[in-house]
Amino acid sequence: MSHRRPASGPTGGAAGGARRWSGAAAGAAAGLLVAVLLAVAVAAVAPVGAESGGLTAQGGEPPELSGGERLNDTAVELVISDDSGVDLASIDRSEFLVSAGDIDAVSARESGTDAHVVVRLAAPIDEDELTVAVRDGSEISDVQGNRIDTEGFVGVTIDGMDAVPPALRRLEVPEYGSDAIEYRLVFDEPVDSFEVAIGGPRKLRLDREDFERVRGSQYVLTYEPPVDGVYTFEVLGATDGAGNTDTFAAAQSTEVRSTSVRAVASIDLSASSGLNFTFDASQSEQRARAYLWEFGDGETATGERVSHTFAPGNYTVRLEVIDEFGNVGRDRLTLNLTEGRTDVSTGGDDGGPVSVVHSGSPRPTDAQVTVEGSDPEESLMVRAPSVGDPLVATEVFSLEELMVSPADGGPFGVGLSVLPGGDERLAGAGDAVGGEPVAGFHARSTVDDGALSAVRVRFSVARDRLDAAGVDPENVTLARNANGTWTAAPTSVRSVSRNRASFRATVPGFSRFAVVATTDTDEGGGEENGSNTDGNGDGGQPTNDQFAVRNVSLSETSIEPGGVVEVQAEVLNNGAEPGDYVAALSVDGTVVQTREVLRIPPDGESLPVTFTRQFNESGAVQLSINGTAAPELTVGDDGGGGGLFSFLSILPLGFLPLGLLKTVLLYVVAPLLLAGGVLKGVASYLGY
Repeated sequence: MSHRRPASGPTGGAAGGARRWSGAAAGAAAGLLVAVLLAVAVAAVAPVGAESGGLTAQGGEPPELSGGERLNDTAVELVISDDSGVDLASIDRSEFLVSAGDIDAVSARESGTDAHVVVRLAAPIDEDELTVAVRDGSEISDVQGNRIDTEGFVGVTIDGMDAVPPALRRLEVPEYGSDAIEYRLVFDEPVDSFEVAIGGPRKLRLDREDFERVRGSQYVLTYEPPVDGVYTFEVLGATDGAGNTDTFAAAQSTEVRSTSVRAVASIDLSASSGLNFTFDASQSEQRARAYLWEFGDGETATGERVSHTFAPGNYTVRLEVIDEFGNVGRDRLTLNLTEGRTDVSTGGDDGGPVSVVHSGSPRPTDAQVTVEGSDPEESLMVRAPSVGDPLVATEVFSLEELMVSPADGGPFGVGLSVLPGGDERLAGAGDAVGGEPVAGFHARSTVDDGALSAVRVRFSVARDRLDAAGVDPENVTLARNANGTWTAAPTSVRSVSRNRASFRATVPGFSRFAVVATTDTDEGGGEENGSNTDGNGDGGQPTNDQFAVRNVSLSETSIEPGGVVEVQAEVLNNGAEPGDYVAALSVDGTVVQTREVLRIPPDGESLPVTFTRQFNESGAVQLSINGTAAPELTVGDDGGGGGLFSFLSILPLGFLPLGLLKTVLLYVVAPLLLAGGVLKGVASYLGY
């Protein structure tokens, strides 16, 4: 049997160990080389510009926004180009921004290596250009991971996106107008064209060319209506620069009236002091919207009620009132702020001057009276500066004269204002006196009643106003309000004409007064020729020997029914001072007419007075003036026997002149009857 034993010995063992070490070293070196090569390869493919978003470790270009176009009113399509393909998952609505409107949705589709992206807006926009941009730091990338470069602006601008028609923001049409109306249209954008229609008494169609563009999107038209009436202004439609058109249902109306405006300037004496005056225009047109005052010294003011302080001098204060239609009314006041008007009677040579300031209009509704001073108990006659003008007046009422008897000689003032019959300040006067207030006035004085002995008022009322109330002049009473209580003042009829009835009343002082048309002659209204300061007593009879009526005569002592006679007389003044007298004509003892004879000279001088009266009924009539009889007047045939034409008195022919009827009967009818009788007799004789 053979046996193999491993070789042993130092030499052999040492050589084998050396060979084993050399092999291990070679393997380690090879592994290190492989690791270095791998590191170099990884470094070569790793991205070197990851932070820039434009390059990758794998190579290639990043995607870019290359264009866009309009799809419809609310959508545009963008093109994102790339050479390797766009990662559609990296595209959503948060990656885009728009210059107008809001993004509603974003969708994307492949087109080769490009992506077509549709950006949809939530609503149409009112802009022609729409810019769509990629946000800074966008995550849009290609399939290799290259992100879109957003350094600088990345976006596209697309035209033709305006899809919103113009809107009418405001239509300005005045509610009232007169000579010219200004229409104003305000759109939300400038428009290329629009159409409007004006309806009313005259109809028109207007367009953009008829208007003036004042600025931006505002357009103005000034229209002059040919006649008064209600005009409707309607906007029919408008088109903007992009061709968008819309229709409207916008219409407003203007009432046109080119009538005059009633302007009334007055002075509130109770609020005025010295040279400071308070002016009031509250009695002007009720529709008045603006008031402009010019004081005659270069100063102006606006408002219904204003105050102004003057220097001494003469001024004309002008008021201009504008109503809601634009119509203008004007009034003026004349102020004499010097030494007073000497052409106003003071009632005596020693009295101080009386200054009257009132409106320059034909019927001033306000006046201010200033008395600088007078002797005690002296009567001051206050009239308007111009002869025949009233102190204050309206169409219904006229305050013609005040006779003031001050108890002392101090100065005082009176402010006068007319009150219409329906004024609430006259409430209660009718119930207290028993009738209806037809007019009134307010007399505000700077002194109390104790400083005055008496005030005599002369006024007149339009006959048509009394006729409308069914009241005779004898039933008119002046009522005075003192401390809230209305009382009747002694009132007498001065004269009655075709248009007006004139009256006189005596009151203890100034206050608020109502002219009341009473329904009972025995209640509160005084009596015809009642007590007054002229020396005439009740019933027209003189209360003393100062006045006398003489030489009462008739123009004719016999007239036919329907005829007119004049009753003439002289009124004699036996006193030492001039005076006024109320002459009263009586028919068979009843006063039917009165007439005032003014300023009869003293010392036996006289003035004539004449009454004219028509008589329709036959008979004897007794006429007298204040108790002085005239010759008897015979109306018609008063023989009592009837006569040929006595039957006419019972016929309803009073509307025809009786003389004419008698002439016709005597010269036409009677001969015809006679001829007929003769012919009838002849025919009978001949046997017919």
